[in-house]
Amino acid sequence: MPKFPKVILCVLDGFGVASPSPGNAVSLADPPFFQELITYYPTKVLQASGPAVGLPWGERGNSEVGHLNLGAGRVILQDLPRINQAINDGSFVQNGAFLKVMQHVKEKASTLHLLGLLGTGAIHAYDQHLYALIGLAAELGVKNVALHLFMDGEDTPPKSGLQFLTNLADKIKKYENVQIASVTGRFYAMDRGGHWPLTQKTLDAVLRGQGETMADPLRAISDRYQMNITDEMIPPTVITGAGNHAQALVKPEDGAIFFNFRNDRMIQLVEKFLEQAPAVKVLTMTSYKPDFDVLVGFSPMLVQDGLSEIISKKGWTQFHAAESEKFAHVTFFFNGHRHEAWPGEERKIVSSPALVKNYADTPQMSARELTDLVTERIKEKDDKFVLVNYANGDLLGHTGNIAAARQAVLVLDESLKSLAEAAEAAGALLVITADHGNCEEMIDIKTGEPNTEHTANPIPLIFYGRELRRPQRSGLNLYTLSGIVPEGMLPDVAPTILNALGVEVPMSMTGKAIDF
Repeated sequence: MPKFPKVILCVLDGFGVASPSPGNAVSLADPPFFQELITYYPTKVLQASGPAVGLPWGERGNSEVGHLNLGAGRVILQDLPRINQAINDGSFVQNGAFLKVMQHVKEKASTLHLLGLLGTGAIHAYDQHLYALIGLAAELGVKNVALHLFMDGEDTPPKSGLQFLTNLADKIKKYENVQIASVTGRFYAMDRGGHWPLTQKTLDAVLRGQGETMADPLRAISDRYQMNITDEMIPPTVITGAGNHAQALVKPEDGAIFFNFRNDRMIQLVEKFLEQAPAVKVLTMTSYKPDFDVLVGFSPMLVQDGLSEIISKKGWTQFHAAESEKFAHVTFFFNGHRHEAWPGEERKIVSSPALVKNYADTPQMSARELTDLVTERIKEKDDKFVLVNYANGDLLGHTGNIAAARQAVLVLDESLKSLAEAAEAAGALLVITADHGNCEEMIDIKTGEPNTEHTANPIPLIFYGRELRRPQRSGLNLYTLSGIVPEGMLPDVAPTILNALGVEVPMSMTGKAIDF
């Protein structure tokens, strides 16, 4: 394997490998530089879902999982199977953090509020976890339980929320005093781009009963479907009872459990919740942020000897950059659930586009600004390792708008060309990969409906650098890439990078270096 003085790792978020189709925004865009890369430079395909990244069989990858495995260089058991296992083996009902919140509610004769994403998407939350919490509250004799539910539509089909809510309504019929208090689309409740008015609208509904009102939670969804408003965009809606009053507002001495297991899209909401409801006993399913004064159901499993840590301990500098929608991915996730930067690690964030109804309106996202930032850094600084994430493929894939996603792919192609030029001038190896699939499969092949979810497709791995260009065209191109067998998995990327830098791979990094 050739050695390089520095490595640039470019992660194309939500950019998988699939056969050409009317729903494949990548093949529809026919990006010219990407085609050149595949044809003339070493190109592999990697697995990025299921057991290859610490998830159950058949489970689609996601950004947290992808970046965690990329940085760790080994398969990391994810929070989803970890919590599922706790439910199955009975340790879930013995969890001391859950018991403390529920005991507090019983002693205060107050209400337990459960807040989180409803459905089977299993990227940010999983409905079985919510059902387990409801069952535990009933078993412990909690008298009042209020559900504040976020509708998905990104990691599940755009109009699947009504069925999820119907299933939930049927299940809670057997419990006394369990009620649906509010429903809100994740666009409002789970913003991570600093669009604080969205977060505040969610809290106004939950804490103050302000916003749109509806007596029937099912109609809160079905009526919006009639207006062509899908799950993600459901406005914060308060479910009212007699006298058109809110069913269950959050009050002092209540308890609140935020049951999403993925943290990045819950930080804003919980931060403001703690400020505006300081007398509430709060628990988060996992650690959302270390300085939050809350109970934590499942503490983070820190990763030792990850790629960033090894680079740091060598005394080298490194640079991590992304736009705000994906900043946690190149820091907290990539660094093995470590919030603080390693010595010698510098981070830069580029703001995602200002608040828009849908990122289909801005398919370029902040890719060009991010590219300018990174290429200037490569020219001016002698970093041993550079990490950059491009959000376009994932965020445009979630919109279901194929035309906009196609434009996003072309913008990414421009950025890749600029990165490659900067890398070659610096004598660096440019490694191009992804964290999971999305924009390459935007139509459900079974139903013909838009597919806004992640995919279980493999992802590309391309190596670009001086002397790596083949003298002749290979048989690979954008249309044949999906036909090759995956040669490895995401955890193989970190040891491959260490090998390229001439660094010994630690025993704890069990991924295998890929020869190129």
